[in-house]
Amino acid sequence: MNSLKLALVFLVFVSSSLFAQEDSTKSGRALFNERCFACHRFDKNHIGPSLEGVSQKHDATWLRAWLKESNELTCPTNLDTKQIDSIIAFIDRFPTKKTVFRQLDERQIKGKKLFKANCAACHKLDKKLIGPPLKGITNKREREWLHAFIKDNQALRAHGDSLAIQVYEAYNKMPMLTYPNLSEEDIDNILAYLKEEEEVNDKTGKE
Repeated sequence: MNSLKLALVFLVFVSSSLFAQEDSTKSGRALFNERCFACHRFDKNHIGPSLEGVSQKHDATWLRAWLKESNELTCPTNLDTKQIDSIIAFIDRFPTKKTVFRQLDERQIKGKKLFKANCAACHKLDKKLIGPPLKGITNKREREWLHAFIKDNQALRAHGDSLAIQVYEAYNKMPMLTYPNLSEEDIDNILAYLKEEEEVNDKTGKE
């Protein structure tokens, strides 16, 4: 009999938790539609970034802090903690289809920082910017050539390197900056980050 009572208590507790979670999700959906939908979508960037998988990229503590403390121009929500938790519960249960979540290793993290600081102004992975797209570059070019080109592409052209000259002429003879300050390790870290980004884009079906 005691076992039966414990089982019933457990079932009531689980059912109550599920109903509470469902109510929280419904409340979160309503709040999301009211406060967030004008700027955010789940399947694409809108005024703000896509929210697909955001609750897996950032933990609840970070999301609460962002929604609570971001300024009026960044994310004007004016939500209390309960409302924020309801929105997070809704976002957390929203299905993701294409997003591939991964944890960058130490080299890739360093490479990402270096890429953003030195390369992102002129290069994207999937399309032309000022310079060529970098998707597949670690497979198309030898490591030694990439190191030499990144450090001093002008020197490569001066020595008659056909690939360096080809890139120069294809992009309106606009020379890429030289980066003699980058170490061999720095460049390897950038290349490791690019390769990781390429693999993730391939998995998600992005071109």
